Amino acid sequence: MIRALVAAAFLLGARPASAEESATDQPIEIDHADVLETGRDQESVLLRGNVRIRQGTLAVSADEVLYDRKAGTLTATGAVSIQDGTDLIEASSVVYDISGQGATFQDARVISNPWVVDAHRVEKRGRDEIRFKGGAFSTCGEDPPHYRIRAASVRIRKDRSILAWHLRVYVGPVPVFYFPFFYRSLKDLRPPISFDIGETPFLGRYVKTQFNYFFSE
Repeated sequence: MIRALVAAAFLLGARPASAEESATDQPIEIDHADVLETGRDQESVLLRGNVRIRQGTLAVSADEVLYDRKAGTLTATGAVSIQDGTDLIEASSVVYDISGQGATFQDARVISNPWVVDAHRVEKRGRDEIRFKGGAFSTCGEDPPHYRIRAASVRIRKDRSILAWHLRVYVGPVPVFYFPFFYRSLKDLRPPISFDIGETPFLGRYVKTQFNYFFSE
């Protein structure tokens, strides 16, 4: 799960300072829109229908995008897709701060091989914090996944720590572990919990777990 969260945070913008600056310094380019409307005060631009825009390495597509120049926000709705290389975010809507300080994703799916992260709500607060609400994490490509980890809330502090509340580990539809609270330093990415799921003639179907306790960071 640690690598899944770090991968998701990286894609959502918790990147090293040099990467953040190079991305947010790039101009926003409109590749396509069926309809383009501007406000009377020229402070807003509305794009509708098969919208495709770019900023640096980020490619965004949506049914509708509203750019509010005064507020400095870009709001995308309807089948929103944000791609950065092989990594992908899909959401029903996104409100993005043009300066790169924050963003809010509704009904989001983050795909960063081999992890898939689903969350009801994802918030990027400033440059250093990501929050997931109602998240599920898995490396299983099946739908529904054979195994997953669900969390009520997850908070990632860039280069510092991951905190999560009410974690449940599922194998199929069955919950097999529950953790009321989880903390992990990002200074050491070795997994505190590892799972081996398989099947043999002798054991049948099995789940083996390993717990690693680190005495210091």
